[in-house]
Amino acid sequence: YYKDMVGLNSLSSRMDNLKVSLGFLTRGEVQLWEAIEKANMAVYEKGLLLDPVRGVGTTIVAGYVHGTTLFVLYSGDSRLSRLPHGRMKQITDDHSLLNKYLKEKKITPREAEFFPYRNVIMQALGLSPNCNAEARRTKIQSGDLYLFCTDGLTDMVKDKEIHALLNKFEHLDDK
Repeated sequence: YYKDMVGLNSLSSRMDNLKVSLGFLTRGEVQLWEAIEKANMAVYEKGLLLDPVRGVGTTIVAGYVHGTTLFVLYSGDSRLSRLPHGRMKQITDDHSLLNKYLKEKKITPREAEFFPYRNVIMQALGLSPNCNAEARRTKIQSGDLYLFCTDGLTDMVKDKEIHALLNKFEHLDDK
């Protein structure tokens, strides 16, 4: 019972923080946040059983569409990209040491290709009982394609190749 109450109090305070940063949350957005919280706790508890010292974690990107708005929750280096009118744009920021160093200009994009700690994640589900997913909203435009994926894709396939493949589906509405 205590664990459930701590979880509920923690969820309530983080929901309040989301409301402050994003404004009103729709029912679907709240339900998505609750599902991510539940997944976080399940991974955290499994991690305590598998490796009580270090634990385990996982990355996630999930979205909820309401009208012309896409609400996104993400943690780790799973990402959401949008393909508006033939251009690919990453919507989420990777929570990785590599991305942190790139943003701080400690390494160049060329150096990033050979960065030895590219798989070090700074934020992920299951690392603590408190979920640290980030939330974002974006407007959906007619004709846009969205790609939700893990680093398993982006590490193996170059952005240019992903972009070319997604461009083949640009006019799905026409078919």
